[in-house]
Amino acid sequence: AWDKEKDEPCGFHVPNNPGEFRSPEEYALEVETEKVDVYSMGNIFYLMLVEMWPFDDFKMAEVKEKMKKGDRPTLDQSKLNHTDPST
Repeated sequence: AWDKEKDEPCGFHVPNNPGEFRSPEEYALEVETEKVDVYSMGNIFYLMLVEMWPFDDFKMAEVKEKMKKGDRPTLDQSKLNHTDPST
């Protein structure tokens, strides 16, 4: 939904966001919008591209802190520079 007075998306609050691979807004318990769904889709694309979950080598508590700070998972450049069109 759109807030016509503020000319911005209407956000929503979720008091607790259990689970893994949430957006930074979800871990920080900030106002959320549909952007959290886009972020989640990005995690799925990342998994499809590199065949591992983002921050796979970290404990979940570490991941949450990294996300809140705006850290992003690294991407092996060899995954981007391949020549096999099937991947």
